[in-house]
Amino acid sequence: MDLLAAITERLKLSQIVTDLVGSGNDARITQGNLPQRPGNPKAGQQKANNTGLPAIVLHEISTGPESQLSGSAGTSGDRVQIDCYAVDPVGAGALREAVRWSMLASPRGYWGTLFVQSCVHEGGSGDKVFSVDGSDKHLSRRILEFVIYHEEPIPV
Repeated sequence: MDLLAAITERLKLSQIVTDLVGSGNDARITQGNLPQRPGNPKAGQQKANNTGLPAIVLHEISTGPESQLSGSAGTSGDRVQIDCYAVDPVGAGALREAVRWSMLASPRGYWGTLFVQSCVHEGGSGDKVFSVDGSDKHLSRRILEFVIYHEEPIPV
């Protein structure tokens, strides 16, 4: 299981997250981009009053396999960014706190089939408000950054 899939599964198991973004296959948790919703005139744009919010978008920023003198240590420290979108700053902030709490609760153990050794909150940024379609409708985004150390297979 790759790291972003493991994070997705972890967030889908968190009641405080699923109360905000939905659960199961309907959970608004994606990788890479905020999905385009039906009726949007341009790809990649999201209307602020769309029912597709709040939503979470995961990004793998970097991977960092750990090594030792004899080769791979079987551990990787990967940097992940999690964007929390909502129609207003209050909603984005509430989602950010739910995600942060869920990521840091019991940070060691199996996330799906991936064994995580630690999850370190590296910070994030405040509210970003921007127009998505040139109108006066806006989205709010709060960003979280984590470094997650997990086991990986040792090449032979």
